Amino acid sequence: MRLVDDKFIFSQSGVYRLQQLANQVHSTTGVRHRLSNQDSLLRLLDFSSHCSDNIIQTYLVAFTSELDTEVINDLKERGVLVHH
Repeated sequence: MRLVDDKFIFSQSGVYRLQQLANQVHSTTGVRHRLSNQDSLLRLLDFSSHCSDNIIQTYLVAFTSELDTEVINDLKERGVLVHH
């Protein structure tokens, strides 16, 4: 995933990992996140990053491993990622 004009651009594997994360969060919390909506996507990442659930953390790490350093730094600056 990379950031272009403040929009996220995903690789195919990044989309797959993000869908896995969203499905796990939905399964655990009952909350759905629209991945096509940037605000909803950021809420998903923020929740996941601050969540102590080990399974969600595993999916988050798998997703963040697909990100460019620039995107990780941007998400950290926004306070969305805290551990990665």
